Amino acid sequence: MNSEQQQSLPAGNDASRTEKRSLTIQDVCQREQVSRVTVWRWLNERGLKAMRVGRVVRISEEELERWKQKHSTGAIEAGR
Repeated sequence: MNSEQQQSLPAGNDASRTEKRSLTIQDVCQREQVSRVTVWRWLNERGLKAMRVGRVVRISEEELERWKQKHSTGAIEAGR
C-alpha cells in the first residue's frame, strides 16, 4: 500500500485493530503449553469451538479465552 492509499483510508479503519485473530492448533499448543492431542480433546470432548478454513482448523482468541474461563477450576487461586 503506498502513502496515497494509506492517506485515503478513513480514520479508525485500521484492520489490525478490528480484525479478530484466529489461532491454529499449533498456536494454541504453544500458547497453552499443551500437546496437539490435548487441544483436539478440548475440541472433540470439552466444547472448544473452532472453524475450518480450507484444511486448517482455526480457533478465535476470543473463543479460547471464553472457553478457558468456563473450564477454569480455580485450583491456582485456591492454593494461595
